Amino acid sequence: GSHTYSHKSSMYKSLSEFRSEIEKNEKLIYDITGYTCNTFRPPYGNNLSNSYREYLKGKGYMTYHWNVDPGDSTTKNVTPEQLINKVKMQIKNKQDVIIILHDMDNKIATKNAVRGIIKTLWENGYELKAIDNNVKINSNAKVY
Repeated sequence: GSHTYSHKSSMYKSLSEFRSEIEKNEKLIYDITGYTCNTFRPPYGNNLSNSYREYLKGKGYMTYHWNVDPGDSTTKNVTPEQLINKVKMQIKNKQDVIIILHDMDNKIATKNAVRGIIKTLWENGYELKAIDNNVKINSNAKVY
């Protein structure tokens, strides 16, 4: 899926800047993979205005937000166990979950927590699925 080209918060200043970000990223993804995207996650969890939503919808995108955030992007010196425990706490009473994780080079704890997070999800009856336009979310993650 798409997450914009530069991840700059300034792209939300105007629809034209936002469009440029989407289109640059579409071209890059297509040039590298030969595939086009149909899913989008807004950087910073931005609650997009209607004009941005309509633009994305017109291009065939489904926009997904997360409903579980273990805080790996904002917490320093976090351990894999802390991330796994945050996921355990946040998945309670949710039928479906979308977890936000970051895979940058400096996120070693995140990389080391992934197996434990997957194990936790399986132990709690969750099934792992790729997000695409056919996935229906029945929980408090925003989808539009």
